[in-house]
Amino acid sequence: MSDNPYARWLSVDNDLCLPVINQADLDAVLQEVALRVIPVLGEGPHPWTYLDLKHLQIADYGKFEGVNGEQQEFISRLHAREPIRSEEMIFLGLRSLFQFTWPEPKSEDDIRFAAAYDCVLNEVLIETSLDRAKRFTVPEALLPYWGRLPSLE
Repeated sequence: MSDNPYARWLSVDNDLCLPVINQADLDAVLQEVALRVIPVLGEGPHPWTYLDLKHLQIADYGKFEGVNGEQQEFISRLHAREPIRSEEMIFLGLRSLFQFTWPEPKSEDDIRFAAAYDCVLNEVLIETSLDRAKRFTVPEALLPYWGRLPSLE
């Protein structure tokens, strides 16, 4: 085992994380956005889609190795005082997951198309988040996994 706790944690943290969405559902989100935009605005420019995959998982930080009792108690008290809203955390994670890059606009219609795409993505992600939240209603304080929040150290 490594003497460096961060190297060790990176090898085991993944086992404590829960996936929020799978590949088929990621594809479905993008397809749904296109199905809602294109019939209204017609064919437009096509974005390059990038996925920031670190936002695919959530975790209970209190269960990680190296989190001391005081930190676990703080997490529990925080969650009891202000429960994490699953749908909110899932939306924030999913919204951070999807990144679009557009070709340089050649008309105002291109700009409208990109804006509509982004607006519809938000609508689809809200619906997806509300649906997903039903699966993550647990007493633990599940938060997006960001590779060990620096504030826990």
